Amino acid sequence: MKQGLISFFCILAISGFSQDRLEYIDRYKDVAVVEMHRTGIPASIKLAQGILESNAGASMLAERANNHFGIKCGSAWKGKTMQRKDDDRNAQGKLVKSCFRSFGSAKESYVAHSDFLLDPNKKYRYGFLFSLDSDDYRSWAYGLKKAGYATNPNYPKLLIKIIEQYELFKIDDEALGMIAEVSENDDVVIEGDKKPARSKKIVRASRDRRAYPLKYHNTIKMVTAYGGDSPVTIAEKVGVTARKIVKYNESIGSEYATFKQGQKIYLQPKRSKYKGSQEYHIVRQGETMLEISDRYGIKVSKLYTKNRMLPGLQPASGQRISLKKKNKGTVKVVSQARPSQADTGDTYGAEVLDVLAPHTTKYSGAGKAGSDVKEQARSMVERAMYTVQPNDTLYRIARKHGLDLDALRKMNNLADDNIHPGQKLKLEE
Repeated sequence: MKQGLISFFCILAISGFSQDRLEYIDRYKDVAVVEMHRTGIPASIKLAQGILESNAGASMLAERANNHFGIKCGSAWKGKTMQRKDDDRNAQGKLVKSCFRSFGSAKESYVAHSDFLLDPNKKYRYGFLFSLDSDDYRSWAYGLKKAGYATNPNYPKLLIKIIEQYELFKIDDEALGMIAEVSENDDVVIEGDKKPARSKKIVRASRDRRAYPLKYHNTIKMVTAYGGDSPVTIAEKVGVTARKIVKYNESIGSEYATFKQGQKIYLQPKRSKYKGSQEYHIVRQGETMLEISDRYGIKVSKLYTKNRMLPGLQPASGQRISLKKKNKGTVKVVSQARPSQADTGDTYGAEVLDVLAPHTTKYSGAGKAGSDVKEQARSMVERAMYTVQPNDTLYRIARKHGLDLDALRKMNNLADDNIHPGQKLKLEE
């Protein structure tokens, strides 16, 4: 990365930009990229905030306390401190000294800034930021203002001006074009620091010009596939095994399955809910629960549970699928043949059902006219059981029914993945 950006910084220096800011960018860009890979915070945003908050490293806090982001102590801070007047006032409205954290190195300050935004206790304020793309610096800038990070109404514009004036977005692009290899033991050394500071996870990146840029969706690391790619070919490039890629992407049947052009490929487990602002998804014609799961980065088993649907059933067009909380309404579903019905004989009709919880309550408008409501409900409950067929594996069954393998194993009290033909498995608690 360093070589690729040398000419870029030389051009900026010749163009008459602030030398202090150029030196600051050159000095801290590597740790900003490391933190971008670790957390998803754009390197451009972190550098721009550092420049703005610390006056490019020349502020008293930065020089004496290595605090580049004006991070205050807070009740949980046990380290060294520095007292100075800022914006805290006493009961009489008089300006009083504020407590700021003092760090052993600038690197520690950069890591602390990330951890501050990631703090679970502040998730209600900053959590939505991590559903934004890592190269969307504009949304991050306005998101920080929306979250109350700064009181200056022009804060987003100031950040964007710095990013665009110094073309810091190129650092984001450069970082996303690199493949992250996580190491617990590597250090990032910043010239002038007394000692290298060790973060929880440091990323050592290597250039890959076939462009599998690392992105974040719903706080999950992901890449975009080329047409014809497979878990095996992608695994060679991104440092994640093909087996894990299959595990993290429920729609993938095997390590040699081929992907569509532009398909999202998750490199970490999907989340239990959507962490963006959207509460519901409106189903399109023919859309499946797996497709919705892939779109939002939510485990398909969790989607079924939240919406009180039996695994394998698909929502009808126009239905609201809850992405966060339990769906209090009913979800009209279209029961469809499952992928391997030819092998297993596990077929379903094409009728539309109103699915309610618990499944023993009545279903309106289901089946043939005049059919008994209780019998319909009983039939639905029976569909929550599966009879193992010859050549079945627990893994295949879990994938076919949109379930997490560990959840299926736990649901049936299985110590391992050994099953036999004729065995009955529960597909739902």
